[in-house]
Amino acid sequence: MKNPFKLLVILIMILSVSPVIAEKKKKAKAPEVKPIKAGQSPTTKEKDTMGAPCPKGGIVLFGKDGKLDNMILIKKSKKKGEEKGKEEKWEVKDGVLTIKPKSGDMFTKMDVNDFHMHLEFNVNEGGKGQGMGNSGVYIQKRYELQILNSFGKESMEANDCGGIYKYKPADINACRKAGEWQVYDIFFQAAKWDSSGKKTANARITVIQNGWKIHNDVEIPDKTGSGDKESPDAAPIKLQDHKNPVKFRNIWIVLKK
Repeated sequence: MKNPFKLLVILIMILSVSPVIAEKKKKAKAPEVKPIKAGQSPTTKEKDTMGAPCPKGGIVLFGKDGKLDNMILIKKSKKKGEEKGKEEKWEVKDGVLTIKPKSGDMFTKMDVNDFHMHLEFNVNEGGKGQGMGNSGVYIQKRYELQILNSFGKESMEANDCGGIYKYKPADINACRKAGEWQVYDIFFQAAKWDSSGKKTANARITVIQNGWKIHNDVEIPDKTGSGDKESPDAAPIKLQDHKNPVKFRNIWIVLKK
């Protein structure tokens, strides 16, 4: 018979190692989320919504067919505050909508309150500062979600890409390089007002950029930047012409009741 003491030692070693192996296996199942480093494109660990189709009940604002039936191009006239439709158009080619600089802003034809909006965009190369791929999503023409070439920037400001303009920067720089397609999923809840016209609750927004949550149920206490004054009325969404040829595709919206 083999040495019983030796067998006992071996058995104790096996039992003591087993929990460690099990713990390692358990930890390995957890998804690894690495911080985004400057100069690197982020790799999403969440569901990638790039190319996501408009869901049932949603409204296509711009799709592969290139139609803009639910959008309208408007340019301010020389008279302050007056707006008028223009015959000029943004370029539409192969399912991509490109801003024609100085042609005017693109608006939804419908007014909106609460919604989920999906928008894919591609900022152009070149320029400096706020002239690098600049555009913006103006919710209700009041609250701007900035579009800009902010790839690789380590310290984000409220006027960088993903920022709620002049109010709050994105929680993380989730930007991809200029020339690469990016995506916003915007979840917006309009400000609430009582019958006398007094505001009872601020607007709130959650934004996912390229799979990263850059704003999580953030309150917006007032209009941002050059946005229109707050009011109880619903209003359109504006895609800003900031004199840069920013591209868009696959834009849709689901209105919430």
